[in-house]
Order: sequence, then C-alpha cells, then structure tokens
Amino acid sequence: GNAVDGRTNPKYNAATANSLEVLDYIFDEYAYKIRSQMFTADLVFNGQLPIDFGAGQLGWAVGGQYRWSGVSSRNSNNTNIAVTPCADSSVNPAATCAEQNGPFSFFGGLADYDLDQSVGAAFAEFQMPLTDTLTGTFAVRYEDYGGNIGSTTNPKVALKWQATDWLAFRASAGSTFRAPPATQVANTTVTSLAYTTAAGGYRAYDRSGNADLKPEKANTFNIGALFEMGDFRATLDYWRFDFKGPIDYERGASIVNAVFPNGAATVPNPNYRPGVDPVSQATMPAPNNCTNPAYAGLVSRISFTEGCAPANINRVSTNYINSSDIKTSGIDFAANYKMRDVYAGDLSFGLDMTYVLEYVVDETTIEGIVVAPERDYTGTMDYLGYGSQPQWKATAFAEYSRENHNLRWTVRYVDNMIDTRGNTTTFATNQNGRKIDASITHDLSYRVFLPWETTLTAAVINVFDKDPPFARLDLSYDPF
Repeated sequence: GNAVDGRTNPKYNAATANSLEVLDYIFDEYAYKIRSQMFTADLVFNGQLPIDFGAGQLGWAVGGQYRWSGVSSRNSNNTNIAVTPCADSSVNPAATCAEQNGPFSFFGGLADYDLDQSVGAAFAEFQMPLTDTLTGTFAVRYEDYGGNIGSTTNPKVALKWQATDWLAFRASAGSTFRAPPATQVANTTVTSLAYTTAAGGYRAYDRSGNADLKPEKANTFNIGALFEMGDFRATLDYWRFDFKGPIDYERGASIVNAVFPNGAATVPNPNYRPGVDPVSQATMPAPNNCTNPAYAGLVSRISFTEGCAPANINRVSTNYINSSDIKTSGIDFAANYKMRDVYAGDLSFGLDMTYVLEYVVDETTIEGIVVAPERDYTGTMDYLGYGSQPQWKATAFAEYSRENHNLRWTVRYVDNMIDTRGNTTTFATNQNGRKIDASITHDLSYRVFLPWETTLTAAVINVFDKDPPFARLDLSYDPF
C-alpha cells in the first residue's frame, strides 16, 4: 500500500511480493562525494611609456598567472565500479560479468578519480591614444595547459572613435580559447537517464572522457555605436562568433535515431501465413541499420539485452568530443533615460534586447555517419543538443529612486520557438507544444538603504503569476 495516503495496492499479490531483504537491497545507498580545489597566483605590472603621438602616452600592462585545479570523487561501495562491478557482487564478491554496470545497472557504476591540472599564462596589453578622438588597444595572451591539450596564443585588437561629443564608434576583433577540464579528458564516465522513444521508455546513457579532446577556439568580431546626450544613453552593436571544434558531447539520441530511423514502427510481414505457419507474425519491425556494415560503429555504441532491436536497448555509450563548428551572430541594443526631479526623485527607463541573426551548426558525424545535417537553430528549442535559441530576448524596466528608496518594475520577453523534434513521433498524433509560445513576465522589487551599511530588499517575481508556455518536455515547460 501507499504509506503516505493509506491507499491499498489493487495489484498486490502476496505470492509474488518482494522480501524486505530485496527491498533493502534495491533502495541501498547510491552516493558519491566530489571535492574541488583551486589555487591561483597573479603577478601584474602596468604603467606608461614615453611614446606619444600627440594625444597621450602609451599605456601598458604585462603579467603572468599560474593556476592549479584539482578534483576528486569518492564513491560509496554500491556506486564504486571497482568494489561492486556486478549486480550480485555484494553477495558474491567473486562474481564476474561481461558488462560491469554495478548493482544498479540502469544507473551505471562509477570509478573513483583524483585529477589535477596546471596552467601557466602570460599577457601583454597596450592602449594608445592615436589622436584626440581615436584610441587603439592591442592585447595578446598565452596559455599553456601541457599534455595533449597544448598551448595557445590569442590576440585582440580594438578601436574607439569619438566622432562627436554625443556619438562614438567602436570595433574589436580577436580570438578566444577554452580548454577542456580534467574530468573531460580523463577516463571517467557519468551516466544519465533519458526517455528513448524508439525503446518506449527510459534508458541509460554513459558519457565518457576523451584523452584526445582538443581545445575549443573561436574568432570574435564586434562593431557598434555609442550615443550619449544629456541623460539619454544608448548602444547598438553587431557581434559574431565563429567556434572551431567546440567542446561538447555526442548525443545518444542521435545514435539511436540513426540506427533505428523508423523507431519502433512495424510494417506488414510479407512472409505472414495465417493459419499455415503459427510462428510467423502479421507484422515485423520496420527496416533499420542493425546489419548495415557502414553503421557497425554506431551499433557498437548500443548494448542490447538480446538482439539488435529498439525494445532491447539497454544503454548507449557516448564521448566528449570536439563537435561541429558553430557560427552565430546578432545585434544587441541597450538604452536608458533618466528624468530628474520627479517628485523629489529620479525616474529612469531602460531597455536591453538581443536579436539573433543566425546560429548555424555544421553537419554532425559520429563513427563516420552523418547523424545531423547542417542547420540554423535560430528560433528553435533543440531538446537533443543545442537548447533554447529564441530569436528575440528583451528586458525593459522603469525605476523610481528617491533618497534611500528604490522601486523597480521589470518586464522580460522571450520570443517563441519551434521544437526541432517536429518531424519525429513526438508530434505524430498531437501538434500541441510543437510551437512554444512567447512569454512575458513582470517583476517588482523594492529596495531601501538603511543605516549600518544595511540594505533591505523585497521582491515579487512574476507579479501576475503567469504560467510558462507549454512545451513537450518532462516539466511541461522549457526550463532552459
């Protein structure tokens, strides 16, 4: 029965009930403890050089940095794959198993690890007033991660031109670098659960580290204008990021969908002989790629309880990788205006908004098979990989300040999105949620500055208690 509300289980059968010992085993501790540490040392010098083009001396800064980070994980015996590799290891320590998934095979076993990473870096930056209205900045940074990750040198150049007292233009270009953390290059595995449509239920997905993982790099560009006149200020910028080999992980759903493009669908069995052959069935699984030699690598990523069939999927193996290149660009706009001496206070208005022009991801391949074509994800919600990419996002506010009091009303807008699973069985019979509607929420906050360096704040988030738009996800809305 239900211990909370007292209801009895109508399907209870004493003859098949699990013993208390079995229940205690199933609900045993599944736990791990992670500890992370970081040490950073910086040394920076700055000053001016006697180089002057007539508008001011050359400013400079140079420095170095050393970073050390460490992370360790310790698992309980039931979680530790070295202690309990098999389902019955706790009662039979000598037990062996082909797939060491631990006692809770659905969750997978974890290995203890103790990892660290050391990084050395150096930088130099120069700022030169070229003329009374034109300033240039040049910077370069070097970082060395050692090992397979290696080192990188990243420059950046920026210019600002003060065209008039109220109008300025700015532009910058450079490159950036992000190295994988130690947990993504080490031989570690994390297991997650996801609903697998082809299998008709939840399945385990194992994500493993990749010793050959390389740094992710990006080229960046920005050009914009700054407007300032009295109490009105505004900025307008165009930005672009070109990511090369972004650090990501393979999508288990992409592997399953490539091997079983028709999911769990069935087709008429041409060999069906009713009344003649009692073994034959009227239907048979729809065509898949289980025996296609080109898909052998993908099939090897899936473990099955029996033969290669959607219903027999047990778990799927994925890795961290340098994924498909991404190009994204957009426009940012921000403006604010302050009205002074309004009932002995100040009344301010502001707007921040972003319009995404593109978010294009190159085609994705796993084990030599194209599992996703090139696609622009702008305006979509991609549950299987690239998350939520609304084309418009904006925040507007009105704020009144008087002496120690501040009252602020904020409006937030997120544009509508299309679920990228529109061509799958997710929406085969019901289109509800394929388009996730735009959302507008209102927040109200009050702040007062008290004596003794104390601030008191009260806020109401989502003033009108508006539900988020429906999405075909576990929570029935998009939490991303």
